[in-house]
Amino acid sequence: MKKDYKLSIFQLILLVILIINSVFYNFLSNYGIIILLVIVLVLFKLLFGFEKDRHRYTKDCIMNITVYLLIFFILYYLLGIVVTFTKNEGFYTFYGFLNFTLRVFIFIILKEFYRYNLLCKSENSKFNIVLSILIFILFDITNNIYSAPLTNKYVVFEFIAVYVMPSLANNIFATFLSKRVGYKPVIFYLEIISLYTYILPIYPDPNKYFYSVIWFCLPLVLLYKEFNFFKRESDEDIERDYNKKRISYLLIALLFTAVLVYFTSGNFHYHALAIASGSMTPKIRKGDVVIVEKLDGKIIS
Repeated sequence: MKKDYKLSIFQLILLVILIINSVFYNFLSNYGIIILLVIVLVLFKLLFGFEKDRHRYTKDCIMNITVYLLIFFILYYLLGIVVTFTKNEGFYTFYGFLNFTLRVFIFIILKEFYRYNLLCKSENSKFNIVLSILIFILFDITNNIYSAPLTNKYVVFEFIAVYVMPSLANNIFATFLSKRVGYKPVIFYLEIISLYTYILPIYPDPNKYFYSVIWFCLPLVLLYKEFNFFKRESDEDIERDYNKKRISYLLIALLFTAVLVYFTSGNFHYHALAIASGSMTPKIRKGDVVIVEKLDGKIIS
């Protein structure tokens, strides 16, 4: 009980710091939030110690997430044909790498390592688990709150829909996964969904509400899938289901990949091409997809 009390106080102090940063003074922008996480981890180590990650199904879970995300991104990019695409702007430069890609990469690793140890020490304390989810939501959205003051009801609704709800779904899924199989699958999942816009040259560009619905539903679907795996009565049942599902989903993903490669590679008679600039406006706009036909080495669209 005393240990839970100390952990709750520790979390409440961190929660207050994040609220102050969100509302009054934004001192955690850029690498400031990473410095805070390093300080938090050092203090946590001194006060509570760290736990080793020795979960049995870590590799299986990572493989499952890989297959699920492969299917998702294939469908997501096919959706881009309808909702248009946008171009990666400025993240391939050294400045973009240092201030966006590298910062997000480090932030996720530190955050999830902290989450895992926090959950290990919380054990079955519902208060500490709920408090941890609130803290990690604030970690995700604190700078967005400061940069977009909530001045009226419409802005508040928009902020909740676009930022809070996807973060809530992601953190519920991350909390479940971290307790079940450790922090490594969570880091793997979050790095992919957080960094794809910085790494890939183009990506789908739905409106912000459609975007929030997509990224709210994805972690909940994954949560449902993973939760069903762990409802099995024995380790043998879990492992058998992992193998069956993995093979079937992988075959589906490979089929979709083959179709996508066929239409986008440019090596076949017909292929799809996303327009990444506005140089041909107004006839062809940025984000449009055109079907290209090759005739005797020439291209006709």
